[in-house]
Amino acid sequence: MSSDSGFRCGRCGAPLEVSPETIVSICSYCGYPNWIREDLKSDIYIVENVVEEEAVKAARRYVGISSIDRPLTLFIPFYIVEAKADADYEALVRVTVQKCVRDSRGRTRCMSESVRVSVGGVLRGFHRRYPIAARKGVRGKTVEILSKYISSSSLRSIKLSEANLDKSKSRSILMIDLSRDDVRDLALDKHLDALRKKVEDEITREAKVKASIHGTPVSANILRRRITPRNIDVIISTPVLIPLYIFADEEGKYKVVLSGWDLKPLILEKPVSFIYRAAWFSAGVLVSGFAGGVVGFTSFYEFNPVLSLIAMVLGGVGSWYSVKKALRPVRVVVEV
Repeated sequence: MSSDSGFRCGRCGAPLEVSPETIVSICSYCGYPNWIREDLKSDIYIVENVVEEEAVKAARRYVGISSIDRPLTLFIPFYIVEAKADADYEALVRVTVQKCVRDSRGRTRCMSESVRVSVGGVLRGFHRRYPIAARKGVRGKTVEILSKYISSSSLRSIKLSEANLDKSKSRSILMIDLSRDDVRDLALDKHLDALRKKVEDEITREAKVKASIHGTPVSANILRRRITPRNIDVIISTPVLIPLYIFADEEGKYKVVLSGWDLKPLILEKPVSFIYRAAWFSAGVLVSGFAGGVVGFTSFYEFNPVLSLIAMVLGGVGSWYSVKKALRPVRVVVEV
């Protein structure tokens, strides 16, 4: 990224930060959106943020300390994609069913058998919303959680040209370097994957219903499938700038990530408390004790090496996980 590339703001003449992939560069001095790719030009919208003072109060309240001060404020460009599709499908499924009968002495005997079932049909109107960051370098857990929250939120935005942007806000806006075509491909991949998963779940459900005449369905395995997407419709919004507040204390022990428009806590990082450590240590002791009890019980009556091995492995894994939780320095809480 460079500001000495010859690109200057069309409004104030200030140098612009531009990379070879930049589509829109927001002037850090006056907030004017400069379209480097004029052929892709469209309106840009912004979701206005809650004032910083209120965000600071909220962050302090969430973590219970007053040493958290000014946040890093970002306006991350997103495209909001609405995708809809139908799918024709047919499949051959092997379903394992269980039959239980009671003999003349009142004893219950259960037997399992596999049956093959053919299913087919049409799934209609499968719809999903995909907020996709319009900046290639912006990825990771925070953006993933923010995207999830955006998909379930009602956002109120205004045109960037009508927003009252001060210099600090202008410098917080990230560049746009993904086009609508790029976003369409990403959203389509996501939607088709989700569609296939939905259809496979429907195939499994239908197969179990059909196989239930033979017994109680226990499991299902799809042997062969054909899934054909139909009537795919993808609608992509103009770029929307989404505000985000990121707080951290001076020692780096606390971190708070808030949505900028309603101060929803997305991620909270806190030092692990003594009570939290004690609880996980206690859980580790209980798991180890339970596993040891199972081994001792089976050895006392009739030694079962398989059951004993399973108990020891589960006990070891449970203890390791509990100790790992107890010894970590920071506890991360995802709120969405």
